[in-house]
Amino acid sequence: MAKKLYCSSYHRGERNFYSAQYVLLNYLLEHIDITKSTEPAVMHRTRQQMSEEIGMSVNTINRHLLTFRKEGLISMIHGKVTQNATQRESAKDALQIYIAQNRNGAREKIPI
Repeated sequence: MAKKLYCSSYHRGERNFYSAQYVLLNYLLEHIDITKSTEPAVMHRTRQQMSEEIGMSVNTINRHLLTFRKEGLISMIHGKVTQNATQRESAKDALQIYIAQNRNGAREKIPI
């Protein structure tokens, strides 16, 4: 029981501490399965399902997905979020940048 409570409280704290961009991009990286094929992987969840799992509004998710698409971190095919291996690597790099940003937008170095 403690393991379940720790996991849920950790994820709730993550949503409160990190930016919405970080939380959504991290969620996408966890739930899009990239295979070795050249075809992009498709996210098999609706925006409503993502909203319920992450705890963000659908409008916030749509706004950030549009930003990610403009930055080249994801693609959209028939309204579905897709990602290829190159975009996945770019998304991991962007995630590191989001981690390094403080709430006030200042950047700090990430210990590697």
